[in-house]
Parts: sequence; structure tokens; C-alpha cells
Amino acid sequence: MATDNPFVKLSAVDFKDHLEVKKSGNTELKYVSWAYAWAEVKKLYPAASYEVKKFNGLPYVYDPITGFMVYTTVTIEGISHEMWLPVLDSSNKAMKAVPYTYTTPKWDYNPQTRRREKIGIEERTVDAAWNKLYQVLQAGDMVVFDSVSRMSRNAEEGFALYEDLYHKGISLVFLKEHHIDTETYQKALSGSIAMTGTNVDFILKGINEYLMALAKEQIKLAFEQSEKEVADLHQRTREGLLTARLNGKQVGRRKGDGFETKKAREAKRVISTHCKAFGGTLDDAECMKLTGLARNTYYKYKGQIREELTGKEKLP
Repeated sequence: MATDNPFVKLSAVDFKDHLEVKKSGNTELKYVSWAYAWAEVKKLYPAASYEVKKFNGLPYVYDPITGFMVYTTVTIEGISHEMWLPVLDSSNKAMKAVPYTYTTPKWDYNPQTRRREKIGIEERTVDAAWNKLYQVLQAGDMVVFDSVSRMSRNAEEGFALYEDLYHKGISLVFLKEHHIDTETYQKALSGSIAMTGTNVDFILKGINEYLMALAKEQIKLAFEQSEKEVADLHQRTREGLLTARLNGKQVGRRKGDGFETKKAREAKRVISTHCKAFGGTLDDAECMKLTGLARNTYYKYKGQIREELTGKEKLP
């Protein structure tokens, strides 16, 4: 019968009073925590089980394109469902081993049309090191930043992250902006004026709300100032590069000039030493295995070696 279907039974459970909200900029993600959801499943199906697949002893696998992924299987009443899930950072972006950038629409409010309008795109960076730290932070931990700009270069995201960590019980210390440390923020919020039980409380309530709003505004201003300083730095850099070009100075590498990494040089040394095409004893497949290079990269390096040798032969 349809009512015996675990999916039908679980989909009828009302979770709306247990939704958690995660905000990042203009994005709002609503979800049910795994702990609560699994507790509800076990109430209905005590024999239900789940498995997190491990890779070389680790509960995740890494792919340079998609980032860190976890693989899970849930089994209820003998029916199993599998799912790959990405590990997300505080901005709901895929976590990777190295920082990467992505573009997002930039919006502004038009008072004439009373609508938010797209005014272009902006580039944002996902910092792998911070993401790794964020994932393991627990209540009672303390994070020390040199300045607010090291936490976030975007005012809106920075303030959202600040409040997220504050409400999780994590202490934040800013060496150059101690006035926005979470300890200072906590004192401001807890320094409310006591109520008197009279009509004066209407006034005191307004004063307390003002003090709380003022404390939040101080933090927002710090992030906004940091974002402005970064923008000004980028503008000065662009102007400096433009001035240098107008004065005839070379900026960056010349077109056509290559840059070879240490890893590439070592791989080409191995190829030129061991490949049969250059007097060695290994064929292409064996060389690819020895160097660990992808097929296209291997043949690109092999072609470059051949060009270098041909160029040397032409020299007088």
C-alpha cells in the first residue's frame, strides 16, 4: 500500500517548527538539522541505518573540480538510497583545497522603480584555509584576526559571518579594531538599563533598543570601512598600472613569454631522460605513468622538448 511507503510517511512529517536558517549576504538557506531529521526517522523506523563511505580512512573524497564531497547511504525498510553531497563553506559555496573566485550578480535599489536592479557582477573569493577553520570551530573557541579585513572584504557578508559566529559562542578578537571584539559587543548587549515597572519603561525600552542598534552599527561600519579600503587599494593599483603603461614601462610578462613551474621542469627532465623519442628506454605510456601527467599535458611537454632540441640544433 502507498501508506507503507517510507517516503510517503516521512514526507507527511511537519518540520516547519524545526527549520534552521543560514544567511549569507542576500542568500537565505532553510534546512532541518541532520540530528533532528535522523531522530524523527528512527522514531518511525527504529531499524533504519545510514553509512558514510570512507576513502583511505577519510569520510570524504576530493576532486579538484567539484571540491570535497561526502558519500552517504540511508537504508529504511530494506530500501537504500545513495547520495553524493558537497561540503559547503559559510557562504554555501563548495570547499576546495585552494582559494578560488566566482562571480555573482551585483544589485542596487532603484528608488524610482522601487525594485532591486542588476548593476553588473562582482568577483568573490572562497578562501580554503578559512573554510577549513570555520568547519571545526566550536562554542568557546577564540579566533584572532590582525584586522577586520582578514575576516571578510565584503561588508554584508562579513557582518553576517560575525553574527553567525557570535551566536555560536565563538569569540572574535581584532587586534587593530578591539572596539568590535565579540566581548565588547556582548557587554554592549548585556548593558541594558533595568526596567522600573512604571511607565518610564516605555522610554527605557527605546533606549535599550537604541544601544543594541548602535553596537551593531559600529560593527557594520568597521566592515564597510574595510571594504572601502580594499576598493581604494584596487583603484590605486589600477591607476598606477595605467600610469606605468603611459610612461612606456613594461607591466607584467610580455606576450608570448612563458612561465615554467618547478614541477613542469622536473617532468620535462624525466621525459627527456627516459622517453624513447629522446634516446631513453620507456614508451609514452610508461613515461606518463612515471611522471603522473595527464595525456594532454604529457604530449604538450614532449612537443616543447622537441622544439627546444630543434632550436638548439639550428644555432650556429
